[in-house]
Amino acid sequence: MADFCVLIPAAGRGTRAGLPYPKTLYPVDGMPILHRLLVVFSHYDSIPTVVVSPQGEPLIRDSLEQAALEAHLVIQP
Repeated sequence: MADFCVLIPAAGRGTRAGLPYPKTLYPVDGMPILHRLLVVFSHYDSIPTVVVSPQGEPLIRDSLEQAALEAHLVIQP
């Protein structure tokens, strides 16, 4: 099997969805969308890269730490 690198765009702020946090943190069946993506893609990349906004970075970082999930966060200014 070939090696894969997973890149997840998550730099939105959630404002168009009326959320006070990034849309990728919106829970679906009790789990944030971003967490679901990390679990699904963990078979391909154990520490994927997630592109975040400067405003969303602390929220996403805290959410991942609380869930014991790892990702390499890259800030898109």
